[in-house]
Amino acid sequence: KRALCGASPFFEAAWKPEWLDENTHSIELPEDDPEAVRSIVYWIYHNKICIPAQLVEGKITKVDSTMECCPGLLAKIYVLADKYQMSLLCNDVFDAYFVWMRKTNGIMPVKVMDYIYKNATGRLSRFLVPFIMSRYSRLDYSKAKGEMCPEFLHDLVENFASHKNRDSVYVEFEEMEGFLEEDHCLV
Repeated sequence: KRALCGASPFFEAAWKPEWLDENTHSIELPEDDPEAVRSIVYWIYHNKICIPAQLVEGKITKVDSTMECCPGLLAKIYVLADKYQMSLLCNDVFDAYFVWMRKTNGIMPVKVMDYIYKNATGRLSRFLVPFIMSRYSRLDYSKAKGEMCPEFLHDLVENFASHKNRDSVYVEFEEMEGFLEEDHCLV
């Protein structure tokens, strides 16, 4: 209880007697993804994000892959960390995305992009556009058409239109490094 309350204003408020279940003295989180909650609890005690090995080792080869992948779980963790007001964990999720990108040169599934745009705050969705522009080919975009949410497509077109030299619209990875420094929450 003490660790949860110390890590999150959400849990501190939830442990007040008026919010607790009278019989079990527990907090129910029925709408929250259990794997993401487990990862958050692990982070609270160990200050590390824990991703199950099968998700880390699973190679994403298609843009239309499932949410059951490393970037999918990171997105779920980020959304819950934001909900639970855990800005340091949100920062660590950003860092984890960059580590994942460097190690795997991975493709982010459209379902993950859609989840981020529907559930995350502007910080993570703003990260997504330069990431996609640095990784995806025109063929990848065409495979995913119809699955990308309109807000994401709008931001992608806006970013594309803002590039002066449209022949080299792909964002270099190094340009994204500054994004981390700009968008980390300071507490």
